[in-house]
Amino acid sequence: MRRLLTAIWLSTFLVSLDYTAVNVALPSLARTFDVGTSAISWIALAYILVVVALTLPAGAAINRIGYLRALGWSLVLFALASLLSALSSSLWALVAMRALQGIGGSVMFAIGPAVIKTMFPAKTQGRAFALFSTAATGGLCAGPAIGGQLTGLFGWESIFFFSLIAALLALALVWSVARDAVRPAERAASGSMGRMVSPLSVALACTGLFLFLLALNQGQAWGWRSPPILFLFVSSLATLALLSSIERRAASPLIEPAVFASREFVASCAILFPLLLVFGGTVFLMPFYLEWLRRDDAGLAGRILMIQPAATIAGSFVSGLWLAGAMRRLVCALGVSLFALGFALLANADRHAPLAVLAVVLCLTGGGMGLFYPTLIQMGVSDVPNSLAASASGLQAAGRSLAQLLGVVVFETVFSGLFPLALAVDRAAAATGPALVDMQRAFGVVFWLAAALAGLALLLCLLLMKPEKSAELRAGT
Repeated sequence: MRRLLTAIWLSTFLVSLDYTAVNVALPSLARTFDVGTSAISWIALAYILVVVALTLPAGAAINRIGYLRALGWSLVLFALASLLSALSSSLWALVAMRALQGIGGSVMFAIGPAVIKTMFPAKTQGRAFALFSTAATGGLCAGPAIGGQLTGLFGWESIFFFSLIAALLALALVWSVARDAVRPAERAASGSMGRMVSPLSVALACTGLFLFLLALNQGQAWGWRSPPILFLFVSSLATLALLSSIERRAASPLIEPAVFASREFVASCAILFPLLLVFGGTVFLMPFYLEWLRRDDAGLAGRILMIQPAATIAGSFVSGLWLAGAMRRLVCALGVSLFALGFALLANADRHAPLAVLAVVLCLTGGGMGLFYPTLIQMGVSDVPNSLAASASGLQAAGRSLAQLLGVVVFETVFSGLFPLALAVDRAAAATGPALVDMQRAFGVVFWLAAALAGLALLLCLLLMKPEKSAELRAGT
């Protein structure tokens, strides 16, 4: 089980790391290919949009192929795409390979909770979920540092060679688990399960989500009321409406309706959505808060922001000790409360507040996330049958990704609406006097919005989470 947990942890870690690590190398890539920021941004966009758009269909693919085979083939594809990315001689060849990486990454990102739910003994699942939940945060945290060091020492290609080596290591672990698997659950997870989902449903789901995500991503740059953005939104809604019509008559639907019969699955998604919306939006805005408002240099800002993921990892280990029975509701409520409290303190903080105040805020928000995140991830799959675990895991992963992307859009739109100077980067960074006061007020509003959304999640947590032990968790105690 340790090898399998390491494999799924490393797979999820790689998906997150490969996004932030490559972003650091974008200036070097722009010089290499002699293009501007608009064109070079597609190296990042091609990857993240494909990962998010394919996460939902990934659940159906995992069910059909089997957990170990799906993870193995996704790692093969990710490794191959990493190698070809490093060898790319043109911008658009690299963009294509990044999209290919995203196809493998969608399965790697979606599969973890389903594997833990179906292949791990009940008594070890709490700690396994807690450890697994550190992977995405660890990747986001380590990406800029690893990408920056590799690019500076060996060039941008070395980032993809690093991903290649890590993917091959995870693949070796998966192969060793599949070779040695002896338990019935492991054999079942290695074999084929489920009926074939309609390729048309998969194509429509991918197209509709891709168009919607592209509109969200480019709305600010192209203009929310511009014809291209309106066309993307209308096209995505029409595509998804057609998908819904087809799915109602499908013998093997892309989204299993039975998943929604699980009260705990629905509750976990409802609680997680506002929390991850806050997380996505505030992670995006915090560097601007530090560099524009507080006038901290980029190096200091980076070191300060490392506190939050470190606290998340620490909180995840703590939640692994408590993640059982009646304590689960208490741990989640405590984590959400700390998360909300952190943003309330930040909303009231003056721009001249000492670094100790920021450290406390980041410890509260990061530690709170470490408590509630693994709790809710486990809750999302704990009450569904094993045959639906992959579908639940893929649907939950798609919701998590979408919430974070929406968070960036919502929080950036609110902030720039209150502080229009944010659209002129050089002027915003040099703001003084009344403009600086306006910036402080705008940040205060968005942080109060974050605290309010976290408060909503706390209310949902108290209303929707059952205090009593579930049958599965009782079996493990």
